[in-house]
Amino acid sequence: MFKFGRRREKEFYFVADIGSEALKTVVLRKEGAKTSVVSSSLDYFHEQDAFEAGLSKLEEYVKMFDRKPHRCIFTLRPAQLLARVVNRQVERPTPGKTIDQKEASAIFEKVQGGAKKMAAENFFQNSGVLPSDIQFTNSRILQQKLDGYPVPKFEGYSGKNLSFKVLTVFGLKSFLQRTENTCRNAGLSSVKVVHEAEGFLPFVSGKPDAVFIDIGGEETGVFLARRGRIEATDRFALGSQSFSQAISETLGVGFQDARALKERYADRALSEGVSQRMAELLHRPLRGWFESLQLKLKEMATSNLLPSKIYIFGGGAFLPDFKKILQEGKWQNIVFVGKPDVKTLFPKDTLGASLQDGADILNNPQYTPALLTYYAEKSN
Repeated sequence: MFKFGRRREKEFYFVADIGSEALKTVVLRKEGAKTSVVSSSLDYFHEQDAFEAGLSKLEEYVKMFDRKPHRCIFTLRPAQLLARVVNRQVERPTPGKTIDQKEASAIFEKVQGGAKKMAAENFFQNSGVLPSDIQFTNSRILQQKLDGYPVPKFEGYSGKNLSFKVLTVFGLKSFLQRTENTCRNAGLSSVKVVHEAEGFLPFVSGKPDAVFIDIGGEETGVFLARRGRIEATDRFALGSQSFSQAISETLGVGFQDARALKERYADRALSEGVSQRMAELLHRPLRGWFESLQLKLKEMATSNLLPSKIYIFGGGAFLPDFKKILQEGKWQNIVFVGKPDVKTLFPKDTLGASLQDGADILNNPQYTPALLTYYAEKSN
C-alpha cells in the first residue's frame, strides 16, 4: 500500500575541509533526494600551523550550531590524508574448483590486507613514516578480474589468476585521532574522515575519461579516471601558494598582502598594465608547477594516451594562468586523445539537480573538495 503525507526527515551535515592555509566549512541539509547549503565559511590562517588553527576553528563552529548536525565529515590536506590505488594479484592453487562464498570472502580479506600493507610500505619508503604511525580509514576494491576478464563477483566461477585494483585511504594517526577527538568533544557522535578520491568514485561512474586536478595552497592532488572509475591518484608539493610567495618576494610586500593581490588578479580587478606585470611575475612558479604536473602524470598513466578532458578545482582554479598553461602549454612526452579541454569543476557539478542553492558557494571551486566528501558519504 502507498503511504501519503509522510514527512521527509531532515538531516544536517557539517563538512570541514582543513587545508594548508585555510579552513572551509559547509553546513548541508538533506531532505529526501534534495540537498541544500545552509551556511558556509572560509577562514585563512596567519599561524604557521594551519592544522592547529583548523582544529580550533572547527571547535568554534560546532559550538555555534543551534542544533547539532547528524554527521560530521572532515577531510585534511593531501600531506595528512592520502589515497592510493594499489594493484594486487592472487593465484589460486585449485583453478578448476568453483569459488564458493567462503573462499571469495577469504580472497577479499587477503587482498584488502595486502593492499594496505603495500600502501603503508610505499609510503614509508617515500616519507620515512613508519606503518605503525598511519591509520587506514577506508579500503575499497575498484576492479576485479578473473584470468584477465572483469567479473561482477567470484562466486560460481573457476579460474587461476585473480587481479584487483584497490583504493586505500590513510593518514597520520596523530592527525586523524586529534581531529576525531575534537568533533567528539564537541558532542558529535557520528564522525567520519573522507578523502575526496572517495567522492570521485560515484561521481565519475558513467562519465567520460578525465583528469581531475585539485590545486590547493601548498599541494596539488591529481586524479585519473577511466571507464567510469578512478584508475590512479597522487599528489605533489606545489600549489597556488608559490604564486603568493613570488609576489611577496618580488614586490617586497607581506604574505597576506601578496595573497590579496593575487586574488585581485584572479578576479580581474587590476589594471591591464598591472595584470600583465603579474602574469610575467607568476610565469616562473607556473612553469615549475606545470613541469611537476607532467612528471606526476607520467608516473600515474597506465597507457600512452591520457584523456583530453581536464577539470581543475580548489583555490588555484581561480587563477586564469593554470587553465591557460594546461590548454596552451608545451606538454613533454605526454599525448592526449585530443586537444586538452580544460574546465573548472564547481560544487554545483558534484550533485547536479539534487543540490539546491542556499549559499554563495556553488560557483566557488574552493568548496568542491568539501562537496565531494559529502557526495561520498551520501552515496554510501
